[in-house]
Amino acid sequence: DRKVSLDHGVICAWRHIHMTPADAEQFGVKDKDVVEVDVGKDGGRSLTFGDVLVRVKSTYCLEMHIDTDEGNAAELDRQDIGRLEAGELTQQVGAATKLKRV
Repeated sequence: DRKVSLDHGVICAWRHIHMTPADAEQFGVKDKDVVEVDVGKDGGRSLTFGDVLVRVKSTYCLEMHIDTDEGNAAELDRQDIGRLEAGELTQQVGAATKLKRV
């Protein structure tokens, strides 16, 4: 049974990418790999998110999850579309522009 009890405090999920096993194979990553993700907009702020955890499960869809403060720092909107790359493959994903092995 997974349970967390706190008298006080905050739980903040680590930035991560959900993907299916097929996505992971295409991008050359596996569950629990840690990658860097470069994000940005034309004419806007850009930055690299380090230590992004890859989570792979058949029920997931390709999507990156970051917290609100991180998204605000990059001036990202909830509906922003970016490009995720690994080798020759390019795929459109929300709020991510580049995925590379570290």
